[in-house]
Amino acid sequence: MGLPHGAPGVSSWFARFAEWCSDQVGAPWFFLTNVVLCVVGMAFPAGYDFFIALISVLTWLVAILIQTTQNRQERGLQAKLDELIRVNERARDSLIGIEKR
Repeated sequence: MGLPHGAPGVSSWFARFAEWCSDQVGAPWFFLTNVVLCVVGMAFPAGYDFFIALISVLTWLVAILIQTTQNRQERGLQAKLDELIRVNERARDSLIGIEKR
């Protein structure tokens, strides 16, 4: 299994962008902003359909970015665990890469 970094170019840019978005989505200001947007959206029924569509698309995009970040972190954690198994004399080497089996 390779290290969890992306190739130069678009993939490394996307990895940095996904990490940044994941950090922002987890911040308290993001939650409060969404609460305010929901209240504003409910206050103006004429634009409610557009608001719901916009929120649906944004939710889908944020879910993809968070999943990208989680996948990258999981690969990094797995690489570290595999290395610990390799250097521990009492560990069973058969467990290295078991998540792919």
